[in-house]
This record gives sequence, C-alpha cells and structure tokens, in this order.
Amino acid sequence: MSKNNVLNSDIVDLNFLNENFGEDYSAYAQMIVFFLDQSEEKVQLLLESVKNHDFDTIKSTAHFLKSSFGIMGLKCKDFLIEMEILSINKSDFDKILHLSKLVELDFTESVIEYQRILSIVSEDQK
Repeated sequence: MSKNNVLNSDIVDLNFLNENFGEDYSAYAQMIVFFLDQSEEKVQLLLESVKNHDFDTIKSTAHFLKSSFGIMGLKCKDFLIEMEILSINKSDFDKILHLSKLVELDFTESVIEYQRILSIVSEDQK
C-alpha cells in the first residue's frame, strides 16, 4: 500500500494516528473503528440536545466530543469548544445552532473519509 493513499487526508488531520500508529495498520484501523462507533451516538445526542435547547447536555456532550475530535483530527473541534462555552453561559442559542450544523457537516465528511481509509487499510491486511 502506498502511504500517500492512506496516511494523508485533506478532510482530517492524521498527525495523531501517524505519530502513534505509523504503519501498524491494525491498530490504526482499531482506533478509527472505535472513534466511529463512539462518536456517532454522541453527535446524535449533541444534535438532539440543540434541538431541545438542553444547554447542560450540549455542554457535556461538546466537552466529551472535543477531545476525541481533536485526537482524530476533525476541523470542528474549535466549534465544540465554542459550543461548550456558550452553553455554560446559556447564551447565543442561534450561534450554538449554527455551530451544531457545522459540526454535523464536518463529522459526516470525516466519517466518509475514515471509511475510505479503513477500506484501504483493510485491503492491505489481506
């Protein structure tokens, strides 16, 4: 497998994975699968919390997601930080709503990208 096809991305920052797993594609894949499994439910909870104007759940979910999104190189990590701060202050709901849509878009694009990477890594392990 060409490292350029797997270990580079314009969608997500793969620095953490590259530095910690290098060419251990099995561990690389496990980390991606774990992220995808855990994050889907949390992102849905975040979106539902925004829909319900549930500031406390927005705060806790954004706090949880910002760490994993940061590790996995999603660009929207800073949006989660802003959502967390706004929800603590229970202010500017329109901004929270806007940020949640950006988070959802970035997450969706990242899922597609990580699925692409998984398919290539899995093919290499055969």
